[in-house]
Amino acid sequence: MLIVVSVVVTVSPGASYEGYTVTWLGDTFLGDRAEQALETHGYDWPFAMLPRLDSSELMVVNCEAPLTLRNELPDADVFYGMGSPIPRYHVYTSRGQVTRYIHRSSPAVADSLAGIGVSVATLANNHALDQGPEGLLDTRAALLSAGIQPVGAGRNAEEALEPFITDTPYGRVAIFAFGEEARRPMRPRTVPASAR
Repeated sequence: MLIVVSVVVTVSPGASYEGYTVTWLGDTFLGDRAEQALETHGYDWPFAMLPRLDSSELMVVNCEAPLTLRNELPDADVFYGMGSPIPRYHVYTSRGQVTRYIHRSSPAVADSLAGIGVSVATLANNHALDQGPEGLLDTRAALLSAGIQPVGAGRNAEEALEPFITDTPYGRVAIFAFGEEARRPMRPRTVPASAR
């Protein structure tokens, strides 16, 4: 698995610039505490509250949680905060103890993102493997099925490093996503029913 910060590069504008709009939605995560409301109101519901976003030529989102039905936890001491359904665990870094949150969203999110005009989803982030390698592959499949190009993670380096490229009247726009290679062993496990 290669988890490869998002960069837009415009190469050699072909005409005088009159405007080509790229909208960056940033970290987008529909799940966890919002899941019950999303299941009740639908995954399009949060976007109905936003101003119209379809005026740009290209819309990019950072998919901050795996889009999968899996509910796996790492082989670590997982704990839950008071009244929170979000599993967490500690990792130790040069900065000391850090709490990691384990995210997951429904694959239905992909269709909702496509519905508001998202064309590209970056996956090079710290939550891409929250549901293990299979959860990442589920995410790619859900995005591709919805017509959204995933960038920044994949089954191998070639797939992870493949940019989204589009030609515009002003030149070529390419979107890459880079991070770090995930070499740590993944030992996902299923959440016991009693912990849900």
